[in-house]
Amino acid sequence: MIRRIIPAFFVFIGLYTSSIQAQYTPQIGTARPGNTVGAGTVGRNILQFQNGYAFYDMRLEQAQVREEAINGQLVYDSVYGRQTHQLNNVIRYGLFERFEVRARVNYTGRTLLAEGNSFYARAGYSNLMGVDIGLRTNLIHKPESGVDFAVQADAGYDFDTKDLEGAAFKGSLFLLHSKAFTQHFILTTNLGFSYSEINPDRLLARISLRYLLKDLLFQSGFNYERMLSLQTTDNNYESGYFLGFGYFLTNDIALDLEGSYRVVLTGEFIEDDRRLFQNTWAFTTGISWRLNYRE
Repeated sequence: MIRRIIPAFFVFIGLYTSSIQAQYTPQIGTARPGNTVGAGTVGRNILQFQNGYAFYDMRLEQAQVREEAINGQLVYDSVYGRQTHQLNNVIRYGLFERFEVRARVNYTGRTLLAEGNSFYARAGYSNLMGVDIGLRTNLIHKPESGVDFAVQADAGYDFDTKDLEGAAFKGSLFLLHSKAFTQHFILTTNLGFSYSEINPDRLLARISLRYLLKDLLFQSGFNYERMLSLQTTDNNYESGYFLGFGYFLTNDIALDLEGSYRVVLTGEFIEDDRRLFQNTWAFTTGISWRLNYRE
């Protein structure tokens, strides 16, 4: 169903936004840093790149221990966390003034923090690749009141680099809202839903406040996620805070740095004995840059 709806949505929105006022801004607009996504698009004939690195350190409040007998031998593992390194690459291109297409490629390396003599505890490391394409369209743009409203949809696949045939479909749909109180203060809110064949489905809400001061950007915010596809039913949600900084080298190049912390409150197990981690801190950094083909 999702695979049929998204192409039709592309065509409808493309026709709707083909002849409305410009969204291009003299200074590059980017979703980095921060978990929130602004309602702006890059503008017609703008090609924009957003490249970043993220490190996540996830720890259980108490190690989870599992024992079982395999071929008459007792094996066990004690899992106390996981560390993740991720490379994020996003390409955005403005087909029309307020309509853009997007492509994203993420590479993720995960190390399980565990002790024991089972394969589960000793294997430890896995590599994942995520590829998706999508669109964003700005439906409401009111410069006089500083209000923007947009819709973003993405769909793609996650797969293990050692098993390319085991690809898992994923998709997301977000409503994006921005309110500029002054030329310096911008409030951004996101509401969305994400679907995955290998991870819990989620309802997401994010809010952040950005402050722009010449070539500097400061951002702080809060995110809340409700996990839907868990076997357990109590307290299946995640909340966290983030604080980020950005620096504009030029109008077309920006650097960023961010730290965040989040807490997952859930039961001990999810499907197939995969466990949710209780406490996570993260560090991200990256660069955004664009090429202008408007002339």
